[in-house]
Amino acid sequence: MTTGMSAAEQELAAAQRARFDATIAGDTAALERLMGDDITYFHSTGRQDTKRSFIDGLVTRGQPYRAFGVEGLTVRVFGDAGVTSAVIRLTLRNAEGVEDTHPSRCTQVWAKRDGGWQEVLWQATRIPE
Repeated sequence: MTTGMSAAEQELAAAQRARFDATIAGDTAALERLMGDDITYFHSTGRQDTKRSFIDGLVTRGQPYRAFGVEGLTVRVFGDAGVTSAVIRLTLRNAEGVEDTHPSRCTQVWAKRDGGWQEVLWQATRIPE
């Protein structure tokens, strides 16, 4: 249990962690469940993805996501909508196999659908080093 969070906030925080874990594992079935079909996904590079292009990219790029470190997580729930935000330290492997870790601020918007949370917006902004 996360101290100071309501049950709904804890559930949303768990969904966020599950989405990150599924991304690292390349678990497309979990991503299908955790990401809304209508998601808009803005990467820290400015690139934009849909659910389909994001998941297809994971498969074709050989699981480039290696780790998500999360700092300063805030979780807010508004009925069937929620917002999570944090600083993440994302480790990616590029096409040459070189790993790079960079910090970003990210915001995720979630909708409660069919009894579970689905991510409907991801916005990341890289933090200059």
